[in-house]
Amino acid sequence: MFTFTLTLKKQKNKLMNAQEINNNNTEPTIGEMVANDYRKAEVFKRFGIDFCCGGKDPLDKTCNKKGIDQAEVLQALNALDGPQQMRFSKDYNNWDIGILADFIINNHHKYVNESLPLLDEYSTKVARVHGPSHPEVIEISSLFQAVANELSMHMDKEETILFPYIPSPLYCWCSLSFQQGKICELSTN
Repeated sequence: MFTFTLTLKKQKNKLMNAQEINNNNTEPTIGEMVANDYRKAEVFKRFGIDFCCGGKDPLDKTCNKKGIDQAEVLQALNALDGPQQMRFSKDYNNWDIGILADFIINNHHKYVNESLPLLDEYSTKVARVHGPSHPEVIEISSLFQAVANELSMHMDKEETILFPYIPSPLYCWCSLSFQQGKICELSTN
């Protein structure tokens, strides 16, 4: 474990040095953009932009090289922070428990379920491509897969065992729609 931690510190120092070199340039590189927000990787993938080994250039230079409309890429990147990022009162202690369970399923569980396959794909690819020269990434990929499996089992238990027993005056758990991660409203008539 000590060797693994020491190796990660060395890798972090290399990354910091690469970022310091780019500080002379005002625009972040594609790789730095993904390092700051991994969701951007999916946008770059859609446009055929390499954000790993080929992610050393800023967006404008990359788009010019590949003949891609930079405005279109920026629009897709900006959409990541779009309307689905609704703001809710963070006073969860005062929420109806049924509404809180629904919020957890439809926001947190949905986000994790959408993100895990993408993160798994990238961790596996990095381990395959860079593992021979950086064995620590193979261990990171393995650890990620173990955590992802544990998290998936945890969410499944919440949705199938815990949440169906939560009482709520406004909502009922419908077995068919619940399996799809939704709560149906009781008719007030």
